Amino acid sequence: MKVKLKKYNPKWNYLFEIEKEKLLIILGSTGIKIEHIGSTSIPDICSKPVIDIMIGVEKEKQLDNNINKIISLGYTYMQKYEVLCLLEDIFSSLKILILNYQR
Repeated sequence: MKVKLKKYNPKWNYLFEIEKEKLLIILGSTGIKIEHIGSTSIPDICSKPVIDIMIGVEKEKQLDNNINKIISLGYTYMQKYEVLCLLEDIFSSLKILILNYQR
């Protein structure tokens, strides 16, 4: 599978903000951090058009309690990789990585 790099698109940050708001509505904001990571978060560089989202949780229990809520937004949970993906098409997607974090 070939992946084509695209010129930076300011729309990527806007799309991240929309997803972040959806996630905050269902997850709340206590003990959770949501960040836009990866190449689409860096202005003016070429990247594959995949918006990478990292959700940090203070306690693993938060992850267990919220996977189904995230799936309800249309994401698919891949337990092997601990990743949830919302695929629009093969070259344009949103990907969430969920990690434990310490304050």
